[in-house]
Amino acid sequence: MPADALAAKALAETVAGMSLPLAMMAREAVGRAFETTLTEGVLI
Repeated sequence: MPADALAAKALAETVAGMSLPLAMMAREAVGRAFETTLTEGVLI
């Protein structure tokens, strides 16, 4: 199995083991990370 596929599978298993509210918060955090600068992200 390629390393990137293995990493994606491990991440998917980690997220699947989270509670729904926690998974939603993690998703929101990743979305904000792509929309803000590093300086703004540190303040959030």
